[in-house]
Amino acid sequence: MIKKTKNYSAFSMVELMVAIFILSLITLTSVAVFANVAWARKNSLKLSKNIENGREAIQIMAKNIRMGSHLGPAGNTTLIYFFSEVTVQCVSYRFNAATQTLESAFQNKADASDEDCSPVHVGAYSYTPLTSTDMEATGSFTVKQTDTVGKVIGMATINMLVDSMLVGKKYSLETAISFRNYEGII
Repeated sequence: MIKKTKNYSAFSMVELMVAIFILSLITLTSVAVFANVAWARKNSLKLSKNIENGREAIQIMAKNIRMGSHLGPAGNTTLIYFFSEVTVQCVSYRFNAATQTLESAFQNKADASDEDCSPVHVGAYSYTPLTSTDMEATGSFTVKQTDTVGKVIGMATINMLVDSMLVGKKYSLETAISFRNYEGII
């Protein structure tokens, strides 16, 4: 009598090795894609936060400048100063190149009727950061005077560059501020 052998079907060792290799490639590719997506998400959140901080700083400055008077100096500069009619103080903003932050300073005036807030006239300002220190912010102010005698302005432009975390790439935030204190203009 002939003995019947059962025919077992199975994968060969070569087929198993090929399947494991293909599975490894798929896993490595998936991990690399996930790592890139996580890195991009982290950087986009940081960029979004930096842009929001810059926008908020520009809004604060714009509000104060609109209600101020005697803005100076004229031209394109990294520092501006003006007299705040609301707080009866001298206010100054500057872009600090060393720390790459936007800074603000407020100085009380001994003579509230004197609106000259130039650093020569009021002394040195004591600046504090207006933007976070983990954000790189550089920029300039452009002041256009309508009357050179009283340092009354018609418009100021704030241009801020915010770091994008990509090498050599920055985003520009810019606003033009109309002068709303019309005393002496009209």
